[in-house]
Amino acid sequence: MRAFICRMMSTCAGKEVVILRIALSGIFISEGIAKILYPVTRGIGYYIAIGMPAPGLLGPILECIEIICGSFLLCGFLTRVVLLPLIIDAVLSIVMTNSHLLGLKGGFSLMLPEIRGDYATLLAAVYLIIIGAGKWSVDYRLLNQTGYFETAAGR
Repeated sequence: MRAFICRMMSTCAGKEVVILRIALSGIFISEGIAKILYPVTRGIGYYIAIGMPAPGLLGPILECIEIICGSFLLCGFLTRVVLLPLIIDAVLSIVMTNSHLLGLKGGFSLMLPEIRGDYATLLAAVYLIIIGAGKWSVDYRLLNQTGYFETAAGR
């Protein structure tokens, strides 16, 4: 278990990756807050309009995921863990909001310009899962200041 936690919190990235974490967390946090502030156009009303199943249940769950996981991502705490629900959120965003374009003439080529922001967000999240939170993160500090990483790695 200790080795798994160390792998989840380890990073091969430098401190520069904090810029990507700030940008990505800003996207998710601002989207979550916007869905709360403007429920008709960005939140539950929008989910009903696009045909999301159980919008009254799933809407608030997505809002909480975006705000809480985005905040953890900003701090670099449990980065790889919190990115998993955020990636699912990005995929759902692509599928739920743009799948209607596939039925039109032009299909996928019509969908590409509409999903570029969600696609970039998705790829940035996958990149962070691969390299970790970086040296300016809670993950890095916890592993290196507590000695937890050295003990688990057998150093």
